[in-house]
Order: sequence, then structure tokens, then C-alpha cells
Amino acid sequence: MIFIYEFYIDVYITQNFLMNLAVLALTYTLCKSRIDFRVLRMLLAAACGAIAGALLVLFAPGGGWAMQAFFVVPGMLFLTFGFSGKKDGLRRLLVSWFSIVVLNGVAEAVYNLAGISLLSFYGVVLVLPASKFLVKLARNALDKQARIYPVTLSRGKESVHCLGLYDTGNLLSVDGEPVHIVSPGILEQVGLREEAGLRLVPYRALGTGEGWIGVARIERMQIGDDRDARILCGAWLGCAEEELFSGKSYQMILNGVKGVMT
Repeated sequence: MIFIYEFYIDVYITQNFLMNLAVLALTYTLCKSRIDFRVLRMLLAAACGAIAGALLVLFAPGGGWAMQAFFVVPGMLFLTFGFSGKKDGLRRLLVSWFSIVVLNGVAEAVYNLAGISLLSFYGVVLVLPASKFLVKLARNALDKQARIYPVTLSRGKESVHCLGLYDTGNLLSVDGEPVHIVSPGILEQVGLREEAGLRLVPYRALGTGEGWIGVARIERMQIGDDRDARILCGAWLGCAEEELFSGKSYQMILNGVKGVMT
């Protein structure tokens, strides 16, 4: 018996585009990455992934799904988030695979209850919010351990986005006020590193003994997302060695003094 299947490439690309867009949205939600032109880059990456997936189905039907998982998905992540190190790249890849599993699971439930497939616009409208809720639950669980927050530093017209690690071990203070440690590159972007007015203060760290660190005030510092953010005015920033943040996903160490994050 011979089975003949009709393959509509335009329908497949549209469906795959919606699926890719949902996966990228969930990955962004869980990884909390700071990227410029986020929506445009997601749309472009989802479209490229959909076209590449269709070509794989046409020309490599046997191993098409495996190639999509190990080649198309990493390609979409690179177009959306860029390259920020092997560690971050692997983390986003694992999160994307996890998002695909969550989407498929929720889609199956929606299909059984409402008879609507994920591979349609209405399916995405129903499935994405539910999947996003589940992913946010997972992200909140991870945040309790990692405690990495998006941070925005503003000085005049200059504004820099980065990620900050809340570290209870950072208790450095100046005149009783907490000091947040940042990479030299971040200070340079807000125009503080080049100034000769950096104040030197002593510090003590485990394993490194004592030393001096340059500190300066930042006009405005926002910790967290816009809807759930803490604003600090005149916060102290300390300039650390670049090696401290080498290979890390964050560029700032938030002060661990009680009250800084609440």
C-alpha cells in the first residue's frame, strides 16, 4: 500500500513561524536577556527558522527534526540574542528546548479540551499565555537561587542596560551607603570611568586580602523590570577588575545590605 501525503509549504512555513515565535518569546521570558530591537529580531529569526525548517523537511525528511533542534534553533537564538559566551548560549539552547516541550504539552491539553491545534494563530493565542505562565513559575524558582536582575544605569542622556547579581556577600559601603560593583566597561559607557574624580575606598575580600577600589555616584539606578522595579538615586558604583566578570552572564554585583532589593 502506498501513502501519498500533500505538503503545503506555505501553510507549513506559517505554522512553523508561529511556533518559532512562541519559543523565542518563552526563551526571552525565562532568560531575561537585554537586547535591542527585540521584536524585530524575533520576527526575523522566526521567519528564517521557518524557511530553514521547510527546506529540511523537503530535502532531509529523515533527519529534519533533529537538524532543526541542533542547527535551526541555535541559529534562531543567535539572530535574536547574539553571542555572549558559550555558557549563556548553552543556557538559552536548553531553555528553548524546554520551551518547546512546554508548548507541546500545553498544546496537547488545549487540543484535547477545545479541539484547537497549536499550529494555528488561534492555537498560539490560547497556548502562549498558558505556557508563559508555566515558564514564569520556573523562572521565579530559578531566581530564588540565581537572583539575577536586569539593571538600568542612567547618567544625563546616557543609559546602559546590564544584568546584576544580588550577592549577600557584597557588603562594601561608603559613608554607610551600599556600593554596587560593576565592570569597567559599564562605568565607561556611562562616562564615569574616565573622570579623575573617582574616590578610592579600602575594601577587604576573602582570598584576596585588602585593597582599594574606585567608586563614583550614578544619578539613577533601576533594578528590575519596569512594572516591578526599584529606583535608587545617587547610588555608589565601584569599579572592579574586568577579570571579575570574565565568563559571567552578569556585569554587576548588587550590594547585599538588607533593604537594597526591597
